[in-house]
Amino acid sequence: MPEHGILVLIHVAGGAVGIATGFAALLAPKGEWLHRKAGLVFVVAMAAMASAATILAAGYGLWESVLPGALTLYLVLTSWAAVRGNGHATHDDAWFAAFALGIVVLGIMLAGTAGMSPGGKLRGFPPDLYLVFAGLSGWSALWDLTFLTYRSLSNRARIARHLWRMTAALLLAVTSLFIGRPQDFPEFFRGTIFLTLPSLIVLCLLLFWVVRVWTSRQFKEGDGA
Repeated sequence: MPEHGILVLIHVAGGAVGIATGFAALLAPKGEWLHRKAGLVFVVAMAAMASAATILAAGYGLWESVLPGALTLYLVLTSWAAVRGNGHATHDDAWFAAFALGIVVLGIMLAGTAGMSPGGKLRGFPPDLYLVFAGLSGWSALWDLTFLTYRSLSNRARIARHLWRMTAALLLAVTSLFIGRPQDFPEFFRGTIFLTLPSLIVLCLLLFWVVRVWTSRQFKEGDGA
C-alpha cells in the first residue's frame, strides 16, 4: 500500500538522522548550542522513526518490533519532557507512565502467548525477548511513578533522567540497525565486532554520562543540558 511506503521512508530517514544527531548530542558539550540543536533534531527524527516503525510492525503483526518501537518513542518523549520541564510533575508525566505500563502489559501478554505456543515461541522468538522489553518499560514506569509521587526532581535528577532516556533510545535504534539487521551491511562486516561496536560505544557513553551527572558539581544546580 502507498501509505506503507511513506511510513518505511519516514522510518529509514528518521532512523538515519536520529542516529547521527544522537551521537552528535552525546559527544557535544552539554548545554552548548550544538548539543541543544542536535538534541532537538534527534527528538523529532526519533519520534517519527519510532512512530512509523510501531505502526508498520503492528500492521504486519511483527510483535517483536512493536515493543522496541513503542519503548523508543516513550523514551524519546520523556527525555525531551525532562529537559524542557522545570523538574515538577505534570499531567503529561502521568500519561507517560500509563503508556509505559501499557507496554509492560503488552509485553507480558506476548510472552504468555509465546510460552503457550506449540514451539514455545511467538514469531520465532521465545518469551524472554518480550519480557526484556516489558522489564525495561516497567523499570522506566517505576521511576515515572516515583516522580509523580514526589512531584519534583532536583536539577541533577532531572538531567540524569533526560540523559539516560535519550541514550537508551539511541541504544535501541543503533542495536536494531547494526545487530538486528546485519543483512543490510556488506557480508564481510557480518559476524564481526564492527556491527556490535556502535551499541557498545553508546552503552559506554550512557554509563559515562550517568556517572558524570551524579558525581560532577556542574549538574548540581546549573542547567547543564
